[in-house]
Amino acid sequence: MDISLGECLKRLRAERGLSLEGIAQRTRIHLSYLEALEENDFTKLPPAPVFAKAYLKAYSRCLTLSPDQEADVLLRFDSLASGYYRAVASAGQWTEAAGYAGATGVAGSKPSLARVRLFR
Repeated sequence: MDISLGECLKRLRAERGLSLEGIAQRTRIHLSYLEALEENDFTKLPPAPVFAKAYLKAYSRCLTLSPDQEADVLLRFDSLASGYYRAVASAGQWTEAAGYAGATGVAGSKPSLARVRLFR
């Protein structure tokens, strides 16, 4: 029997003896987002799939997964969440232009490397 993304994450975390609160502290991802991933509840995540996938990658790295395991987790996410995020996009709740507006302050313009500070 195939297990869900959330169940997979819970099992991997339990195998490593990690708490969800500890992962939230290490990754600086809000606890409610990590809980949403473990519950397969994408409605509690930001409406842009790029953010949800970034949270999932950070969570996976915190679990120190092998490249094959990380790929499996991302494939599970894609298969589970793709329908939800297609519905969000078709409902107009998130667009590329709106997603970039928060990063640059100018709707529709993509951030340039000159304007984005990473980890400074």
